[in-house]
Amino acid sequence: MNYQEKQKAVDRYREALSKGLYSKDELEIIIDTFFDNEELITAIRNHFFQFKLTDKEQEILKAFVPTDAYSILYKTFLPELNPDTPVGQSVDLWVSINTKEKLPEDSILEMKARIIVVSYLEEQFNRMFKGREELGDIQLSDLVYVKSKDTEAAYIELNARNEILRQINGNLLNLRNIAFQNKTKMNPDEINKMLVKNSNK
Repeated sequence: MNYQEKQKAVDRYREALSKGLYSKDELEIIIDTFFDNEELITAIRNHFFQFKLTDKEQEILKAFVPTDAYSILYKTFLPELNPDTPVGQSVDLWVSINTKEKLPEDSILEMKARIIVVSYLEEQFNRMFKGREELGDIQLSDLVYVKSKDTEAAYIELNARNEILRQINGNLLNLRNIAFQNKTKMNPDEINKMLVKNSNK
């Protein structure tokens, strides 16, 4: 292999490493949609938390649904195995369940909780797409612990509730951060330094 061939191989390798979950076009949409757009981010959060939306929030989501950003949001919240996903980045909501260090009877409780998580998120996307106010079959408030629940049901449902909240908060923060970093061209360390500096004023 001569120098030019090596250089081309290195360039292809670098390009493969640089590919992320989102395509270049999708990153542009994320920037255009989520950068400095707290109203939209909050409206999406409130919808997924099953809060009663204001008229303005309903209008924001009504305008959001027909856009490509809605599809990106779905892809972010409910990732699926896809042949076009870069190598090493294929994940879904099942991959984080720990089946190595737990007994089957313990892991199965997490699996039962995770199907609630997936079903809940699918329901909320369906509600958003159709503009329905009805909360759906799974209500977040029903998943909290109450003494009347048996131990297994209480564990499964609270596990599901907490994972739902983590997914919603984590994914929205991630989209906001991606938009901010790509728009400002600042890395996370620079952003943190600026935040600390501003907080000390």
